[in-house]
Amino acid sequence: MSDTIDRAFIARQRERLLELERELQENLSEQQAEYDELTRADRVEPMDEAQVRMDSHTRGALRFHDEELLTSVRSAIQRTDEGRYGVCAACGGHISRDRLEAKPEAMLCIDCERRHEQA
Repeated sequence: MSDTIDRAFIARQRERLLELERELQENLSEQQAEYDELTRADRVEPMDEAQVRMDSHTRGALRFHDEELLTSVRSAIQRTDEGRYGVCAACGGHISRDRLEAKPEAMLCIDCERRHEQA
């Protein structure tokens, strides 16, 4: 597959990002509704309190992950609109097409991502 990033590719990626944004927003709404139901005072029995706390912690971690991903997706959508999609935020080089297909919200090329993870 060619590593060329053209307007058609960016347009397809933008649609993927918009769909991912919708899915994440739905997930976050569902997570909030589940949390609200779980922590309703009239539903929690004293013996269940420990389980509620554990579930709340787990849900919080999942919510944090989804919120972080949503922020990255929205940033990528903005980069498509501004003509900066596929440009590494660290070195200014190109992010490979394969990387963008695997992770459409990527803002770093693979080399800069590796350096970032090692730091």
